[in-house]
Amino acid sequence: MERRKRRGNPAVPAHVGATRYVRVRTSGGVAVVVQIIPRTPGDPVPLVFAPGWGQTARAYAIPLRTFAERGRHVVSLFQPARGRSITGQTDLPREQARKAQALIGAIARLRLERVDLVAHSEGALGAVIAAALYPQRVRNLILVDPAGLIIGDRWYRLVGRFGQMIVQCALEATTNAAERRALVWAMVNPTVYSLTHPLRALAQISALAGWHNLDLLRGLRGAGVGVVVITGVDNRVFPIDRSGPFARDGVLIVDGFHSVRGGHAKLLGDARYAGAILDAIDQLNARRAAALAAADRALTAEAQASDLPQSTR
Repeated sequence: MERRKRRGNPAVPAHVGATRYVRVRTSGGVAVVVQIIPRTPGDPVPLVFAPGWGQTARAYAIPLRTFAERGRHVVSLFQPARGRSITGQTDLPREQARKAQALIGAIARLRLERVDLVAHSEGALGAVIAAALYPQRVRNLILVDPAGLIIGDRWYRLVGRFGQMIVQCALEATTNAAERRALVWAMVNPTVYSLTHPLRALAQISALAGWHNLDLLRGLRGAGVGVVVITGVDNRVFPIDRSGPFARDGVLIVDGFHSVRGGHAKLLGDARYAGAILDAIDQLNARRAAALAAADRALTAEAQASDLPQSTR
């Protein structure tokens, strides 16, 4: 399970943070991990980012820079395209379980005790599996325009919606110079990935359309993992109005929903999207701290009441 350093272009400017590229060999394959160490550290819990289907950390330069500017130690993966799929009996989609193994393996190899796990699009499938298998490693789980929330989807419908996203990105790229580079990445990377890894791409598309992770999210409710879904109002690939149900046995399976402007690829080019992710994490942490403080006050009041003499009760 050795690690080998790999040279690469800085993910962020030097005044924002230091960039390290590391190859990490895990049971899910060899993943290229990008670490960004911020110049001005903030929250000590690392933020691990799982990119969307066929994307690389380079495509997410704007959100990764935003995370680092807010003082977060960022770890992002180029999800391995090669590596053995899960063998034996499993109820999980094998390709997504392999990606979850790579994700958790990288966290373990880098000796990260607990992380905030952020996933975009298809990356949400592996991230949810990883959090469900190892909830003690995940403090918060933020799912951005996530896959895995639609029951009864079909691969041909998914391909059609993905085609609509390509058209949406192409049209916006002609007029939006600020986000043009990110929009081009959103179109090119998945196309190149599907052409260079056709069999694996077909298996992953099948899992994207035919499997949902709502049951796994329900299980996380009692594991102490905060879960928030952030979605663009123009997200055509995994529209929120086709997702759910988000209540199981009368209990919401997530802690909150945030709607933001933009389509499925908006995260790649708009820093405000990344800001919404960090704000959601801060809100989950504040809510957790308030719940712990309330529990401590209740325990203190109970202890004080039990110490009162019987005559004063």
